[in-house]
Amino acid sequence: MMKYEQRTISNGSINNEKGVALILTFIFMVSLVIIVAAYLFLVTYDTRHVNTQLSNEKALYLADAGLNKAVWYLTNTAPDSSTDGSWRTTGYPADPGVNPNDPQQEILGEGTYTMWVETSGSDIMVTARGTANNIERIIRETITLAGGVPEAFSNVQYSGGNIDFRNSSGTITGNIDTVGNLNNEGGMTITGNVTEGSTVAVPSVDTASYAAIAGTTVSGNRIFNSGTYSGIWYVDGKVTISDNVIFNGTIVATGNIVLTNADNFSSNPTSNYPALVSDGKITGGKMGTSTINGLLFAATSIDINQGSNNTINGSIISAGNIDMKSGPGWSVTYDSNLASNPPPYFTAGSGSASGDGWREI
Repeated sequence: MMKYEQRTISNGSINNEKGVALILTFIFMVSLVIIVAAYLFLVTYDTRHVNTQLSNEKALYLADAGLNKAVWYLTNTAPDSSTDGSWRTTGYPADPGVNPNDPQQEILGEGTYTMWVETSGSDIMVTARGTANNIERIIRETITLAGGVPEAFSNVQYSGGNIDFRNSSGTITGNIDTVGNLNNEGGMTITGNVTEGSTVAVPSVDTASYAAIAGTTVSGNRIFNSGTYSGIWYVDGKVTISDNVIFNGTIVATGNIVLTNADNFSSNPTSNYPALVSDGKITGGKMGTSTINGLLFAATSIDINQGSNNTINGSIISAGNIDMKSGPGWSVTYDSNLASNPPPYFTAGSGSASGDGWREI
């Protein structure tokens, strides 16, 4: 007869098995939580990394857009309403502002770009910053403007107003162009074409570029007494020229240039640079026996009245009137080099721009 062994499972064994199961379940749950947390961390990190990369790229594209907008301003109409490429701002890294010559900040899409435009020798340095989601990229490029030769430089005399020769005599060799009228030319022998009511644009000059290349810079007024001078002089004020001055170079002044009662003045600029440039007037009452070679340019007017036996070989150009009244013995002869090899930094209307390629800073 077979015997059966009866086994009795105690409560302690059951509890041990339940404890092991609980521990395994806990370990599984903790592992699952760690895996999920790690996955969420990686997803969040990748998302942030992707967003940062996108913002980085956006900032660079915004900087490039800012640089292109600055060039557009330089070749069209700038914030200061200039159209000759003379617009400049305070230098980088000055804060943007609302004034025309402050660094300009504009909104584009989901970010902004800021532009700084500064003179750099004979060129222009443009710095542009793009900002997207608090990420910034900054680029810089040197720009060369080419505005073409102002049409006014094809004339021995050009006036944005009227020209008056009342009671004067002498010879004018070359074409005369005036937006207004040519008056009282009867005493002058003119060997060239005369155009009244001209539509030729008035040239303008970027004096800041001359300041950048000047050998001598003067802050305030300057009197040139008898003697010999040379080089490019930039005077941030009024210039007065006395008797017996020989100037082998160029004078650029933000104020008037006064040659009143100046006798025996001789001007001989080097290369294709102008002789006299004024952001105001050029006046020469009773100037006598003087010889000026090159370009005379005034942003307001030119008044050389009651002069005698004066010679100009080049061109006389004024944005306003030109008065050469009551002066005998004038000899004014056009120099064709003004058109073929014009003085730098003069423009008439919009031009073109070329750059050396931007670089990140």
